[in-house]
Amino acid sequence: MNLNNYTGENMEMEILKHNDFSGAVVAYLKGVVNGESSQVFEKRILDLIASGEKLFIFNLAQAEYLTSAAFRSLMVVGKMLKIKRGRLAITNCNDSVKEVFKLMNFDSIFVMFETEEEALKEIGAPSGGKFY
Repeated sequence: MNLNNYTGENMEMEILKHNDFSGAVVAYLKGVVNGESSQVFEKRILDLIASGEKLFIFNLAQAEYLTSAAFRSLMVVGKMLKIKRGRLAITNCNDSVKEVFKLMNFDSIFVMFETEEEALKEIGAPSGGKFY
């Protein structure tokens, strides 16, 4: 189910809700996630959390670059999900984005999976696993 789309100057975002056992919301980020687009992203995700969504996967397969504003938005969303007892997984990072996660030590804060499929299996599991 398509929940929302956004097309900005350098970034596109598509938000879909899986109708499988996980019920996870998957956000696909494409292009450069900068100050303007990260504000839109953050607001849309926080609105979904406020409406009761708790399981999120951010697929970064087509994200070319994330600015510091994008990482700030990830922290804001992550903290809100922690308060609401939700879960968040990051998937499909290219090497340069993965390197920035490591340099900023965000790979120890967020759970990262190589593929969206791996995250979908884990995020809906009753055991919970380690998620932000």
